[in-house]
Amino acid sequence: LTKDYPIFGWYYMPHRGASFESPDSAGGFAGALVDGASGKYLSLKFTIEDSGYVMLGTHLGLDSGYYDLSALSAVRMKIRGDCMFAVALEHYREIENNNYNKALWFANAGEEWTELVLRPGKETLDAKNYQVAWDEISNEIGIFSIFIYNGSRLEIDEIVFEGVGGL
Repeated sequence: LTKDYPIFGWYYMPHRGASFESPDSAGGFAGALVDGASGKYLSLKFTIEDSGYVMLGTHLGLDSGYYDLSALSAVRMKIRGDCMFAVALEHYREIENNNYNKALWFANAGEEWTELVLRPGKETLDAKNYQVAWDEISNEIGIFSIFIYNGSRLEIDEIVFEGVGGL
């Protein structure tokens, strides 16, 4: 889904004292891509203490661009790790200080590869944290993000937006 533009791509950021081991600042995001049985997958390693967290994400186009994903029936991905995390599909327009209204789903990663299926209508709502119902923003999605709250590793493979045609 993501497009390659000269100044856009995947980003990763630690917050409140958290840090990344992989990807590191020297190798960049590509350093977290490792070889697996059916190609490359994302392997994140991090340290999170107290109220810290790490995040990664990508714009689904230019900063001011968005896609109508209202036909989305599920986001599917394979995961493994030792952490709790949230997957967000975010509105393209900034609300306040790098915050965006978002549909947000929480999940836990375990030691074995598992398929995670996140369905619209099952998102977590919390207006004070900009978490809104999917149908409020589904026709103007600009950002795909993952927020990781504890643990030390998360591996992700085969992210699929089900029900959405080619963008």
